[in-house]
Amino acid sequence: MSSPARRRVWLIPAVLSGLALMAFGGLLLWRSGLFRPEGPDFEKLQARNPEIYAWLSFPEAGIDHPVLQRQGASNDEEDEYYLTRDIDGNPSEMGCAFTQYRYNSLDFNDPVTVVYGHCMDDGTMFGSLQAWCERAQLDEESVFTIYLPGRELTYRIFAGIPYDDSHVMYYHDFTNEAVFNKFFRQVFATRDLRAVFNRDSAPEYGDKVVILATCEQGDDTRRYLTMGVLVEDADIPS
Repeated sequence: MSSPARRRVWLIPAVLSGLALMAFGGLLLWRSGLFRPEGPDFEKLQARNPEIYAWLSFPEAGIDHPVLQRQGASNDEEDEYYLTRDIDGNPSEMGCAFTQYRYNSLDFNDPVTVVYGHCMDDGTMFGSLQAWCERAQLDEESVFTIYLPGRELTYRIFAGIPYDDSHVMYYHDFTNEAVFNKFFRQVFATRDLRAVFNRDSAPEYGDKVVILATCEQGDDTRRYLTMGVLVEDADIPS
């Protein structure tokens, strides 16, 4: 796959959603020097909470958040710790963007990684994802970015779909080629006015996919999944 035009969102703070920044005290983090032109300062972020291991940047949808994972989780409650906690571990209705220890590693090298976030009514967290997808015309420049220490991962969005509340990672072993291919065939077979696709960027087995998972707007018994395939893995200063 060809790489999309690079978007140096860290150089243009004016485009970042103020609500998204405020959601995690992001403005305070910015002024504290935790952001640099080349990306987040993970040394300082992890000094605040060592379970911050990545940063998700999708400013067009108002998303710029640290990504956390509860290490050593042995059950659902522990794996969903950051669903109801802020980055300092305090109770929070907004929670954090997070992945699950029992299903995903910390390097985004799994065939599929699911990042969870609440769909807040005021549009913060992942509250604007579905609306962005529904009005988008997906193309090669429809991307979001994951930052890791020393790495910048660019994902091209190929689908946004309503989905039931079943656990994607629990019910699918994406290391199995047949399972991987069947799941994404079913994604592209979704018939719903709220679904959007870029079929030219459909993943193939061996690709790396990130799914941004949140509740469907107006119905917390269902999910909305925004899916991106890795198109660039760049080294950056750590």
